[in-house]
Amino acid sequence: MSEETLLNLDGLDRYVTFKGIDCMGLADAVLKRTTALIDDPTKSNEFWERFKVKMSAAYDPNSPLGTPDPLYLVCSHTYYLYDLFEEWDDELGEKLVRAIEDTCC
Repeated sequence: MSEETLLNLDGLDRYVTFKGIDCMGLADAVLKRTTALIDDPTKSNEFWERFKVKMSAAYDPNSPLGTPDPLYLVCSHTYYLYDLFEEWDDELGEKLVRAIEDTCC
């Protein structure tokens, strides 16, 4: 599913049901865009290097942290993610974070 398709949330209301809202797809899209930015050493720092470890654990079924949960990782870091996308003028990244925060977190 494309990132633009994930943003089509018209008529959906999380307070009624999460049915039809692809929260995991949104989380994956946010983390994919995050990775694209922070894999560039000029756009990373110590925080983002530690975040990479958390991202890896969020997808690892054998992680000592328990059940893999990329959605939890994104929801608990929305401020930082939005700031990253804003700093590097990634408008789609900003929209994805806003969408996941408003509909899934």
